[in-house]
Amino acid sequence: IELLVVDVASTDQTLSILNEYASLDSRIHVFPAEKNLGFVSNFERGLNLAKGDFIALSDQDDIFRLDKIEVMLKELKSHPDRDLALSDLSLIDSNGAEIDRSMWLYQNLNPKQGKPFRRLVYSNFATGCAMLFRRRLLDMALPFPPACHAHDWWLAVVSASSKAGGICLIGETLTKYRQHSCNAYGA
Repeated sequence: IELLVVDVASTDQTLSILNEYASLDSRIHVFPAEKNLGFVSNFERGLNLAKGDFIALSDQDDIFRLDKIEVMLKELKSHPDRDLALSDLSLIDSNGAEIDRSMWLYQNLNPKQGKPFRRLVYSNFATGCAMLFRRRLLDMALPFPPACHAHDWWLAVVSASSKAGGICLIGETLTKYRQHSCNAYGA
């Protein structure tokens, strides 16, 4: 297990707090930035640094269910041909109060498993903090194309392409997805 924290040129005490955690646990690696690259390029930077066979993405303000990685890993291991596991999310406000128990229902997303490539090209139903994927997906997905507006959408599109293994859906809500005025994307 490794925890990579890729900073976006924080101007508060974030780096000193992160470095303190890293000094207590050798699995935590902090990568400071001199300038904010934007969220897509910052996630690409982190993905290029990752060494694991399975990778999960997280934003700084979302909350994983304690067994999230275990549930998603079990799903991917039971479908060795699939490249990406995707779960539902509950929506919470900036204070942590629940807005809705299912983002998929809240937004009428109707996600599909397997290889819904055409559907994903036109409409995204995959959120980065609700994913766990195999390293082999990165070999196909990186580098992100210059016009990539959302890294998670691109990863889902590539996973549903003819060259990849497709998507496993997990109907449980494994992440609390925080909604606030500063979301780059959100519900």
